Amino acid sequence: MKSKLSGVKPAWVIGVVIALIVIVVGVIALKPKKLNGNYSAEVTVLFIKSKDTLKFTRDNKVVEYQDGKKGATGTYKIDGKDLKFNLDSTTINAKLADDHKSFKVSSGSGSGAFAAGLTYTLED
Repeated sequence: MKSKLSGVKPAWVIGVVIALIVIVVGVIALKPKKLNGNYSAEVTVLFIKSKDTLKFTRDNKVVEYQDGKKGATGTYKIDGKDLKFNLDSTTINAKLADDHKSFKVSSGSGSGAFAAGLTYTLED
């Protein structure tokens, strides 16, 4: 009895394997390196709660809103899961979730140091 694979040429197998590798590499390379939308966190200082919102745009800009009032502006950069952004003279480092729907601030300079530990979540 003949096997169904006996008529398959090795060149076809190699071609299919190479095509799969190209597709996987392409998907990884095209993974979005931009954020787009509003990410918010609730901030409590001395029993006073406020909402801090960061609006990210696809052109690598970020604007901070505190309780709806426009504040500092700056730019951001994504490197893998690392998110780094500047708001005026403050630099903040954060870790992005795999789905880019949230990030957790890991450190910051100046007043950004107070944000360490905050988790910002994408608003719908």
